[in-house]
Amino acid sequence: MILRNNKRSFMTNIKHIFLSLVFVIGCEPGSDLTGSENVNVIGFVQFSNILYSAEANKLKATGVVTNTSNSAIIPSPWYVEGQFYYENEAGNTFIITGDSYRVTNTLQAGISQNWELEISVEDASGYEDFYISDLRAYVNQ
Repeated sequence: MILRNNKRSFMTNIKHIFLSLVFVIGCEPGSDLTGSENVNVIGFVQFSNILYSAEANKLKATGVVTNTSNSAIIPSPWYVEGQFYYENEAGNTFIITGDSYRVTNTLQAGISQNWELEISVEDASGYEDFYISDLRAYVNQ
């Protein structure tokens, strides 16, 4: 009788864990605030091939994100997000703003996806050495 209750308790716990994961990964109340803590950061991705470009009044960063998991699938929609920074002549680092890129397809294990972050500025020539940091992939809670 005790063994049976332990099995039932174990199965109940597994069901609760599964349902919790479904709710955490599958729900999205939607926040456009970059850097928000109200998201679930995806820890099994790698960012690479990051390129920067500036034109007239736009700063752009592009790159590749790869699902490094052996089996996990990133559900749709998910996002790539980063903050834009620049350094002035005195060596001070300033944040410009952030941007996010919405991905509307799932990403299978071992597969890569291109992404692009772009912001508008008054004059891109003032940000010649801009860069992005705080890159992350996430799903909304």
